[in-house]
Amino acid sequence: MISPLKDSAGQMQGALTATFDVTGQHRARERLTTLNAASTHIGTTLDVARTAREMTEVAVPGLADFVSVDLLESVHRGEEPVVGSGAGPVTPLRVAQCSVHEGCPEERRRASCPGRRTYVLRVGFQK
Repeated sequence: MISPLKDSAGQMQGALTATFDVTGQHRARERLTTLNAASTHIGTTLDVARTAREMTEVAVPGLADFVSVDLLESVHRGEEPVVGSGAGPVTPLRVAQCSVHEGCPEERRRASCPGRRTYVLRVGFQK
């Protein structure tokens, strides 16, 4: 908003500018939009792989440029994950990925670490 500043004779002496920072409101609106999309698009079935795909589709591009979901094979089969120090090394199974770039070029970075393993611990997944 711009308003003229005039003296008592009506001569323009300057201008007054007022601005409003709506960054917080904009970010809150984006968060609510993402939350709404998540609540209506994630978990439409009990299929773990489909739910993983739905998660990646909601997250990209609103929250991230690239998202991948890796699961233990046992989880993908519908079983409980083996946890604890006796679980040993496991290889994660990529069940979903999504990118803002066509063809998911970020996936190529994963191929550069063919010997990478994941250990399942009591506190969660560690890479």
